[in-house]
Amino acid sequence: MKKIAYLLFFCLFAACSNDEEQAYLIGTDRETEAWLANGLVADAEATTIVLGIKHLPGRISTICHEDWIEISQHDPEVSPTTTDIVVKISGNDGWERRQATLTISTSEVARKVVITQRAKERMQPKDAVSYIGNEGGEFPVDLKANVPGEIKVSLSFDNDKEWLAFEGVILDHLNPQNPECGLHFKALPNNGTGRICGVKITAEGSKASTEFCIIQQPRQFNEEETINIENAGTLDVLLGSDINNIRNIRRVTLTGQMNGLDWTALRRFFYKGVAADPKPEQYPVVLDLADVVSAYGDRSYYHSYGYKSEDAEFIVSNDYEIPDHALERCVNLMDIILPKTTIKIGNSALANNKNLKAISIPDNVEIIEYGAFQGCHELSHVDISDSSSLRRLGRYAFSGCGPIEFMNLPISLTDTDGGHLSIPIKEMKVHWPVPPELRVPPTVKEGGKLYVPKGSASLYRETAGWNRFPVIEEYE
Repeated sequence: MKKIAYLLFFCLFAACSNDEEQAYLIGTDRETEAWLANGLVADAEATTIVLGIKHLPGRISTICHEDWIEISQHDPEVSPTTTDIVVKISGNDGWERRQATLTISTSEVARKVVITQRAKERMQPKDAVSYIGNEGGEFPVDLKANVPGEIKVSLSFDNDKEWLAFEGVILDHLNPQNPECGLHFKALPNNGTGRICGVKITAEGSKASTEFCIIQQPRQFNEEETINIENAGTLDVLLGSDINNIRNIRRVTLTGQMNGLDWTALRRFFYKGVAADPKPEQYPVVLDLADVVSAYGDRSYYHSYGYKSEDAEFIVSNDYEIPDHALERCVNLMDIILPKTTIKIGNSALANNKNLKAISIPDNVEIIEYGAFQGCHELSHVDISDSSSLRRLGRYAFSGCGPIEFMNLPISLTDTDGGHLSIPIKEMKVHWPVPPELRVPPTVKEGGKLYVPKGSASLYRETAGWNRFPVIEEYE
């Protein structure tokens, strides 16, 4: 009986062994077989891996329930016992590694492959720009990092004065796996305008790096301030982000170069329209830009620090021009001295400034564009000298102003934008011996006077538009 039992057991064991040999899923190479046995580990970047599988004739099925993995397979046309399974893994932008299970099966056998994707090594500060007070002292900056090595910090200053020091890394000792930590800094007090430090973070044994900026607010501003913009694209840092501090200034004199970013920062002094504040006259501002040179570009001087301005919109600037819409609707702008080097005043550059009463056009200005001062209802004094270089006056440049008490149109002016001189005026002086044709003449107020070159009065009296002036007088 014992011999019969042993014989039956041997036959059953042999039958089971034959079944396992017939039903199989194995890799076509050692690498694939290792993946099947031990799992697959992928880097954080998107990748595609091909698993070559040997099996019994017929199709095999694959199942994976993670949306960051896409599975496809080639039909076994060349060999009915070999199938290539294509595993497409999308990039891992998360802070932690992730896992999925891929099930490969036939009707007889199945194998599970664990797919692990590493997280991308990176570091990210809480804010791209960290502002600190002018009093200085110690402060932390929150940092999220999943790098294996020691964190290194290097500082860049825009001058030789090192006002900021890195004191070390603050770790969460209760949770060593926590990717969040703090960078500990110490700053000196600031007795000047705003200043910036570029911070670069690297980690030992990792390619990951990041940059951010620390800006220290300026000292408390006085009612009168002079600010030198040594490098174009720095005014936003020099002024700081504290609007209440900026509004301490009643008169500001700027010198140096200004690009589009600086013109944008200049708007921090002003309210944009009546709805912004019911009493903008509480913060009257006088601008002296006489020694400013307007420059092309809109990039921050500190772009190499990774700094980007937080202003929502940017003004486009070119050399020697007041940009389009640069100081439009600045309702608390009371007076402005334009840059002496200005060649062009752009479209609506100073339009709709309801409290602006007088403007002096620098002699270098050649072009005043469309609507430059349109809607400045209180603007009644416009100074354009006989030596002015003005050659183009865009339509509606002074429409809706004043009325203007007196305006001088120099001999250099040859382009009135198709004969549009829609200027509310009391007195005007022109230098043309022959009156140009007008499509839109000035709006002449009661008792208006026109001063014309000697010997041309009769021509002006006979010319449509110019004959609206009730008094036309000649000058030597």
